[in-house]
Amino acid sequence: MFYLFVVGALSLCGLILVSPGDWWSSVFFFRNYLPEHWISRGWGGYTVHYWSLAVEEHFYFLWPAALVFLGKRRARWFALSLALTVAAWRAWDFHRHWFDRLIPGLLFGGRTDVRMDALLLGCVAALILDDDSVRASFPQRFRRWMWWLCVGGYAAVQLVYFLRQSRSYSLFESALLPLVVAGTVYGPKTFVTKLLESGVLKWVGRLSYSLYLWQQLFSVSAKSSFSILQRPPLNILLIFLCAWLSYRCIERPFIRWGHRLAPPLTEGRDDLAPRRHETLEAGNQPAGVADKPGE
Repeated sequence: MFYLFVVGALSLCGLILVSPGDWWSSVFFFRNYLPEHWISRGWGGYTVHYWSLAVEEHFYFLWPAALVFLGKRRARWFALSLALTVAAWRAWDFHRHWFDRLIPGLLFGGRTDVRMDALLLGCVAALILDDDSVRASFPQRFRRWMWWLCVGGYAAVQLVYFLRQSRSYSLFESALLPLVVAGTVYGPKTFVTKLLESGVLKWVGRLSYSLYLWQQLFSVSAKSSFSILQRPPLNILLIFLCAWLSYRCIERPFIRWGHRLAPPLTEGRDDLAPRRHETLEAGNQPAGVADKPGE
């Protein structure tokens, strides 16, 4: 919302171009269902990346409710069934263009109804791998090669798209991405996992959401004095500066607030709620253990 406030203010000042349709569709998360002729700069405006945030928000309406009402076991089958349905619908509509006749000018690849299967298959993988017995049953050899097979398969899919000079979306591609993540997390330690655990990449990972938001402001050329800030390497420095400030001043405080409302269950997130962590440590001491000096 703060990013939208900034681009809205810059647009009102005449420094960049953001149409009311761009702005309001981003505020209310239907940017991925905005026809092209309503978009100020086609598929390259300052709010174009909000198509993916719209898909995520639509997903958040669905998945928590499914977990609450169905439970983990039935939600697993629900997610798999819906993912297969989305994939079948995507293949059918890609050739029949039924939705495009209903709302002309929509960008096919950004619609929630054709992209939801990737998120749902990630949920299926998470629910399956949440079971310790399932993870332990994976053969060591399979773990070792799973990541490479998935990355190789995904690269092959992208190469086919490049050679054919066309872009579509397949269930195969949607299934490979969560397997790449699972293979990285649960697979054996390799140079890839060591690289991903390096301080620089972990820092970039923490900023990744803010980087995704702010890079667009300094990547789309403006025909005004603002274009000075969009020239490399200054624009790269400004992207990281805005992302860092956004992370420190907006993202972390809101995450802490959210964790106070709904305390995290996983240990790895306790660094964002230090007060709660200290309270748990003080309150969960076994009976008969003396308090530490000074407590």
